[in-house]
Amino acid sequence: MSSRKREKSWKDRLRERQIRYQRFLEFHRKKLERVIHERTRRAYRKKLFLIFSCFVALFIIAYGITHYVPLTPHIQENNERNQNDTQIQLNPINIEAILILADGSIYPSTAPIKRISDNYYIIDADITVPLKIGKDNIIIDGANHTLKGYGIYGSRGIDISNRKNVTIKNVKIEAFDYGVYMNSTSGCTVIGSEFINNYCAIWLTQSSNIRIESNAIANVSLSQGYGIWIKNSTGNFIIKNNITRYLYGIYLGGSEGNIIDQNLVKENGVGMYIYFSFKNTISHNSFIDNRDGIHLLKSQNNTILLNVLSGNNVGLGLDSSSGNVIYHNSFINNSNQLYSNNSTNIWDGGQSLGGNYWSDYTGKDEDGDGIGDTPYTIDETNKDSYPLMTRKV
Repeated sequence: MSSRKREKSWKDRLRERQIRYQRFLEFHRKKLERVIHERTRRAYRKKLFLIFSCFVALFIIAYGITHYVPLTPHIQENNERNQNDTQIQLNPINIEAILILADGSIYPSTAPIKRISDNYYIIDADITVPLKIGKDNIIIDGANHTLKGYGIYGSRGIDISNRKNVTIKNVKIEAFDYGVYMNSTSGCTVIGSEFINNYCAIWLTQSSNIRIESNAIANVSLSQGYGIWIKNSTGNFIIKNNITRYLYGIYLGGSEGNIIDQNLVKENGVGMYIYFSFKNTISHNSFIDNRDGIHLLKSQNNTILLNVLSGNNVGLGLDSSSGNVIYHNSFINNSNQLYSNNSTNIWDGGQSLGGNYWSDYTGKDEDGDGIGDTPYTIDETNKDSYPLMTRKV
């Protein structure tokens, strides 16, 4: 009897344990359902809020677009000028640019430019807006007046794009993004002018038979940008210019058959940078106190003749540039006379003409013919076989 009671008691206890366990599971199931329900409700509320916010934002944008009246470029320019009105004097002519139209007339008629004859114009006062030329075969004489900008990105002091036979002379152009801008231009001349603190003093692209002569080009306050930029252009003449304090004094890219002659290129990052250009002549120039005097990259069959390269960090740099003819130049006291990488070039004009003058050449001239008796060795594939004992220029 007692054993049956103990057995029943054990079964009862087991049943009670199972009941408690089922109640425990039921409790947690309901708790989990409440948590899931609460999370779902919160996610739904967030989704509704996001949809509402997007709707409001779209409404605001649509309202702004339909009610916004953009400022004209002239008003925008005036706003920029007003921020600096303590430093600059606003232009008295309330226009965006002065135009010389295809029929030869001047707009506006009150602009300080006089038409002396059918093809001759004189600037008779300083101007603080750009000048755009729309007529071929004319001369613009600045009469030593100043065309001054405000350093605005993209601004062009004088734009002679798509023109033929236009001459710009005797003008001072200051603080434009481009001093003189030439694109698809031919037969034009920029002469006897001064360029101060323009990001690119003279821009030349897809143009031919352009003459840039006897100009003073300096970027005194910025020391960046380009003195003269020549791109995809042929048969141009860059002569007797003084170019100082630019990142690139002269940039020549993708161009052929240009003559760079008698320029003074001083205190620039790179005096002259020649990229992917062929059959150009660089002669009678002085590259002084630049980081690099002349640097060629992927350029061939150019002639570098009778130049002075003095006081530069690197006199002449050559990268993947072969077949160039380089002689009668004077390499004087450059920190590195020459840098050559993957390049093989011609360094003399033969024994009768000789090679280059190198200030660090240590060879002798026993026969007194003015040519060193031993070559000036550059690297395994380059040597000046007839180094000059005295400089040609």
